Amino acid sequence: MDERLVYKSNALVEASYRLSVYEQRIILGCIAQVRRDEPLTDERLYTISAQQVAQDAGVSVGRAYQHLRAASGRLYRREVTLHDAPNGGGAAKVRLTRWVQEVVYQEAQGTVSLRFSRPILPYLTQLTEQFTRYALGDVAKLNSAYAIRLYELLCQWRTAGKREVSIDWLREAFQLEGRYPATKDLKRWVIQPAVDQINEHSPLWVCWDQRKSGRRITHFLFEFRRKESKSDSRVSSPSLLPAATYLPDDWVLPAEWREWAAEQGKAKRIRLSDADIEEMGEMFADHWRSEAGEEARKVDWLATWRNWVRRELQWKKERAGRFGGAGSQKPEGRVSAVRTANQMAEQRENEPEDLRAAVFGHRSRPEQ
Repeated sequence: MDERLVYKSNALVEASYRLSVYEQRIILGCIAQVRRDEPLTDERLYTISAQQVAQDAGVSVGRAYQHLRAASGRLYRREVTLHDAPNGGGAAKVRLTRWVQEVVYQEAQGTVSLRFSRPILPYLTQLTEQFTRYALGDVAKLNSAYAIRLYELLCQWRTAGKREVSIDWLREAFQLEGRYPATKDLKRWVIQPAVDQINEHSPLWVCWDQRKSGRRITHFLFEFRRKESKSDSRVSSPSLLPAATYLPDDWVLPAEWREWAAEQGKAKRIRLSDADIEEMGEMFADHWRSEAGEEARKVDWLATWRNWVRRELQWKKERAGRFGGAGSQKPEGRVSAVRTANQMAEQRENEPEDLRAAVFGHRSRPEQ
């Protein structure tokens, strides 16, 4: 059981900021070192190593080292906008500050050290009410900053088991700067991947839906529960959770999976021939067999196949809208599922700044 705990004021959980996934790992790794019973001070230096990040995230030390080096250079410039005081005290006001006042990167040791800024410290320590707590290990293997933020926001409402968030406020708080202007793109590239990662790598099971006001989608609704029923917020024992596995070398597309894909195509009025589904299965197998590390290990391969099919059908639908006809597609259309997966991987690995942090929801607070 991971004993390292992250404590954040709810005001910080709901703050507006953007951090890449490795910037998040640096910040959260250091927050987990903050002693809540010690006096506030901005003189304390907190250190995190590439080796520790690699061990927690299930990646190579070399990869962690490379990303930490780049992330440490950006972290000093990162800002955070807070709308409430810590512990819910004082009148509501907007506070713009920085996460840190100093970042020290030690190349020989492969470590990053930082000092939190003085204004941010009250949101991390000596919290008595309106705060959120979770284990650092809960989010260690999430490789999307959106997934990390969503997990925090759900933990804030863990006693309720559901949360509704406004899309308009979410766009502003995400600081997307024009990215994903269409709601369908926001769902496809932000919400669904974040939920998939939480379901696969965290102690929570999450499902979500949308709500309309008139003809416009205005809210996302999340319902969630722990994978293991416990009355406290401790981390579920990994040995009691389903084990993640690689796709077997002798895997072939089961008949039931093939039928499910065909039914989905009919439901969405998208033509899928037997050959299309067969080729989709071959590309599914080739893609996951070519992957390595934790990203290639899945708890539920049927769910992974279903998500693969949904993304393929969504891509075909959008392409049909552009080129005409429910079944029309250019020759490269059948590699869309691979393209979708590779685009997501490239966005995570090569453009870490594109993984923007998210803020959800309304201002009311659940009981702690």
